[in-house]
Amino acid sequence: FHALVAHAFVDDQVVVGAGARVVYADISQSGTGTLLSMTGAGPEVGIVVKPNDRPFRVGATIRAPVRTQPVVDVGPDSTGVRRAGAFVLPARV
Repeated sequence: FHALVAHAFVDDQVVVGAGARVVYADISQSGTGTLLSMTGAGPEVGIVVKPNDRPFRVGATIRAPVRTQPVVDVGPDSTGVRRAGAFVLPARV
């Protein structure tokens, strides 16, 4: 999901925006349903330059990484590995 707001300046030729990207992910397995749900968010900002007397647009976006966390805490097993069912969970994605 993206949630953004923007504002135009200089006779609507420069538009600056900011917002957040939100991620929701499920790890599921046939027959057992959802093993793990993760959510996270990260900010993003952008600019579009659109000169009134030119037939082009130029834009740029900067996005921070989205860091996700399990909805339910998943602690390590007896060997120190974090698992959701048969899946080994990475430290980060």
